[in-house]
Amino acid sequence: MKGIFIYEERDFLYLDMTKKEQYGLSFLNWENEDKTIVKICRREIVDEYSELQVLNRFNITLSKSLIDQIDRVLNNEYFEKIFSSDAIDDNSIEIHPPFIIINDLLQIRIEDMKELLNEWIVFLKAEEG
Repeated sequence: MKGIFIYEERDFLYLDMTKKEQYGLSFLNWENEDKTIVKICRREIVDEYSELQVLNRFNITLSKSLIDQIDRVLNNEYFEKIFSSDAIDDNSIEIHPPFIIINDLLQIRIEDMKELLNEWIVFLKAEEG
């Protein structure tokens, strides 16, 4: 696919980092104008990896749903090639093993996306209840 960035293993030399750290993402509790705390995914550098900020659209249920599709791929089971939801309707997420393609701009390894989603779920659950 033309114009899609593909990362290579050599791009990440620090194996002890979390996936969000490897991709330069921050998970933050952001206070908006009405003093409501909102959980966000942010990347300071604007590049292909900025597409990972699509995580902002994912709640726990949606994250688990994409993880389920990823697990189906990893188990050689039937999976939906196009991942869709009203929450992400203006974003494109396609599963093309061994990659997930986000907005036709970024290819990320399926295993990496699964780890990011799991880290995002942990963050979303933090300080709940």
